[in-house]
Amino acid sequence: MADYLEDYPGSSLDEVHKATNVPRNIILAMIRSNRILSGMMSYPCESCKEPIVKGRICQKCADAAIQYFSPRETSTVEPSTRPGAMYIRHKADRRR
Repeated sequence: MADYLEDYPGSSLDEVHKATNVPRNIILAMIRSNRILSGMMSYPCESCKEPIVKGRICQKCADAAIQYFSPRETSTVEPSTRPGAMYIRHKADRRR
C-alpha cells in the first residue's frame, strides 16, 4: 500500500482499497493511528461524507459543531454593594 500511495499521492480511500485489496476499515485505522501521512490520500468526513485529507471531520462540519455547542446565553456577575451580600447574576436575552 505504501508503494501505491507513493506512486499515486492524493488517491481516495476507495481507489487505494481497490488497487491494494486492503479493507477500508484497516486503511482508516492506519490513518487515525498516523501510519499513513496526512494528505497522502482522501477519505470521507465522518459526518457528511465529503472527501477530506486530515482529521475525522471536514471544516464545515467542525464549524457547525462549534456553533451548535457554543453558549447561547451570556451572564454577568455584579458584586452587591452591601458587605456579606450575595452576588446577583443577570442573564442576557436568549435570541436565536
